[in-house]
Amino acid sequence: MQLAQSASPLEERFLPSEWQFKALPYVWAISIEGDSTVKGQDSDVDIRFKDILEQLNFGVFLEGEARKERFGLFANVLYADLETDQGTGPLDIEVGTKVFMGGGGASYRLGPYPLESGGGALVLDPYAGFRYTLIDVDLDISGQRNESADQQWVDPIVGLRSILQLTPRWNLTAFGDVGGFGVGSDFTWQAAGVVGYRFGLFGEGDAQVLGGYRAIGQDYSDGDGDSEFKWDVVYHGPVLGLSVTF
Repeated sequence: MQLAQSASPLEERFLPSEWQFKALPYVWAISIEGDSTVKGQDSDVDIRFKDILEQLNFGVFLEGEARKERFGLFANVLYADLETDQGTGPLDIEVGTKVFMGGGGASYRLGPYPLESGGGALVLDPYAGFRYTLIDVDLDISGQRNESADQQWVDPIVGLRSILQLTPRWNLTAFGDVGGFGVGSDFTWQAAGVVGYRFGLFGEGDAQVLGGYRAIGQDYSDGDGDSEFKWDVVYHGPVLGLSVTF
């Protein structure tokens, strides 16, 4: 009789033989910088980090992942309700912005590739999926008139995530993707880097606290003249979250 070989600790960590699920609620101190056009009216979108607690009316940020061996699925939801005042010459424009993003996709894990020292390892997760965006923008121009518009689109995305395990408890994660390609937006991109620390919450090593920085850029336009809508912005800011595996 040939005995089955047991998985190495790295394989158990990165290539689970049974379905493994992760939930990641997080806080994103989101700032938005860029330009928007609503029904032909141009305005700056400038909500800075220093004003974020004052400007953020409501926000929800959540990601989830399922993995078995090398195959993974992911989904994420982001909703933010923000507003700011912008001075444009003699005009004062109050900009109210509601942003909803939801996405998902699949990944395939490469590795783990052991490091020479410290028991660390590197894995790479190429992924592909989509990002749905719904924008609702309201412009209140010096009390003279209001302009509002909502727009929605879906972007295909392709990207890569790398996870570098430094020690059994500490790791670095970086990921980035690009998309749009004229299907939804003209172009969109995302980049993030976080530091993670593993600890036991409900079981051994089943949780991580994560901290880092994330940015998403979108360049979308539709229509022309008085019906033109344009959204050319970058969302960015520090993130802090808790990942739980079950």
